[in-house]
Amino acid sequence: MANKITPIKKLLMTFPLILSILAAFAVPSHALTSFDIVGESAIVMDYDSGEILFCKNPDKKMYPASTTKIMTALLSIEALDLDTNIVIDDETPFTEGSRIYLFADEIISVKDLLHALLLESANDAAVALAKAVSGDVESFVDLMNKRAKELGAKNTHFSNPNGLPDETHVTTVRDMALIARQAYENDVFKEIVHTVNYVIAPTEKQPESRYLKNGNRFLWGTGNANQIYYDGNWIDIKYPIVDGIKTGYTIAAQQCLVTTASKGGRRVITAVFKSQQKNIYTDTRKLIDFGLDSFENMTLSNKGERIITADIYGGKETSLEVVSGENLIQTVPAGTPVDAVKSEIHLNENIKAPVAEGDLVGEMTFSMNEKLIGTVPLTAEKTILKKTWKDSLSEFAKKTNWPLAFFILFLLYIAWRTHVTIKRLKRIKKTKQKNRKSR
Repeated sequence: MANKITPIKKLLMTFPLILSILAAFAVPSHALTSFDIVGESAIVMDYDSGEILFCKNPDKKMYPASTTKIMTALLSIEALDLDTNIVIDDETPFTEGSRIYLFADEIISVKDLLHALLLESANDAAVALAKAVSGDVESFVDLMNKRAKELGAKNTHFSNPNGLPDETHVTTVRDMALIARQAYENDVFKEIVHTVNYVIAPTEKQPESRYLKNGNRFLWGTGNANQIYYDGNWIDIKYPIVDGIKTGYTIAAQQCLVTTASKGGRRVITAVFKSQQKNIYTDTRKLIDFGLDSFENMTLSNKGERIITADIYGGKETSLEVVSGENLIQTVPAGTPVDAVKSEIHLNENIKAPVAEGDLVGEMTFSMNEKLIGTVPLTAEKTILKKTWKDSLSEFAKKTNWPLAFFILFLLYIAWRTHVTIKRLKRIKKTKQKNRKSR
């Protein structure tokens, strides 16, 4: 006889499922753990300091899908004028995946292609831009990989400019955050990724306007179809503090999203790879709020700021103003008192002339809770040349009190003349006495 499943047993069987669902929706008020993020890898980075505030599998190689186009856009913006017109070749229109359906021999501007790339995630626009920059896709991919290494993206290898599936086309959330951080430094990129709607005017090959809409629902997602369950409530996906960057999706990569958001003078960069459906927005919202609400930035050093006056030997001047050689911003837990950060100055021993402006003369270290949190170089504020014998003579002349010196010389002369006179008188007297005895 089969065992009868009672209502209590049914509840016990479904309880783990209920817990897993609640865990996916839960948002911790003071902490964030890997269990709170549905995506397979995730990261939140402070934009100014570069500090990693939270990460989950940050260096696991993943498929980035269309977030690849962040690098494509960055290189294209740097290499091409926005008003330059590009003639589309015969092959580009047959690019697979999402596209704006470019035509062979169609003439279209770089500006329009960039909007198609970053808003509509058009793969054909990515190929067209790649060819415009480097002549062919292969050379552009080499440029992508070279730039990735320059930015410190150690685990990235691009195989195409659009993110179409390829086993060798991989990156990590840490690397993508670095790339996005650099791209957001560019004003053109910054403006495009924040754009919600854009219209490409008709061309000779396409008589109809192309209407583009940003795929990032953080910029516009409102209403029942654009809500997520967050912090115990159903809320719109749209989040006013988000300034965009790039979405991505393939079957292999699943949902990918790289974003930037700012509040209270601070900005963060987030990246989530391989999340599911709307969880990509829930995951990202958790990262954004955790990064902005749980931390604050301390400016520990400003480049050019005077730190200390040091002695310098053998120079035309005897002292050297030492300044900070770099800016240093440190991200610390919110509420950290300023005096929790300790600084120490370490100057080179026996600083000798000549010293050129900007020369390294030491370093300043910063620590918190006896842990080193940052170091900045200390440099010479200005050039100090080596002292010559002429400088020494001139310095002597300037420091000498000539009236006093002449008075002292006069006294010495009088003393010397007195001494000579006394000695001569003694000698004369001695001679006279000797002459008397001889008589």
